Amino acid sequence: MAAREYSYTAELEEYQRQNPRSAARFAEAQQVLAGGNSRLTAYFAPFPFYVERGEGCGIYDLDGNRRLDFYNNATSLILGHCNPQVTAAVMSQATRGSAFANPTGPELELAALLTATVPSVQRLRFTNSGTEGVMLAIRAARALRQRDVSSRSTATSWPRSLWNQRWGAWAISRLNRSL
Repeated sequence: MAAREYSYTAELEEYQRQNPRSAARFAEAQQVLAGGNSRLTAYFAPFPFYVERGEGCGIYDLDGNRRLDFYNNATSLILGHCNPQVTAAVMSQATRGSAFANPTGPELELAALLTATVPSVQRLRFTNSGTEGVMLAIRAARALRQRDVSSRSTATSWPRSLWNQRWGAWAISRLNRSL
């Protein structure tokens, strides 16, 4: 039996045939999102498929196609989509509130679990973003090296807005290369 010759054109045509609703949704998205997509890792030509729901290791698009999700939202979904225990915990917490600017019991419980599980972690701090985490890591490194962490000459003394935290971390990483 002879091997079938691969055809990119045929594959592209089949993808377009199987995903007309995603193509239409992408055309709509191009009107309001720069480039038609805010998740560049999920974009590929001629258009990305639009996910409607997920279950376990599978995702289902607008056109009813089921696909294996190897990406798992950048690996944050190690238990898969709609894991029953995770869903129950989220629903339970949602009835008590979803976001607080104050300390909470679950925060302490998770910190205790992490410090008990990872012997090298004695204390930790949760952050709202990678930017904030980097900024705190820079400050911790400066403190460990006994450098002035509160000096007016450092970008970390700027007012504590997210924009200033991001640019403060950027400025420190470039201006103080002796860390």
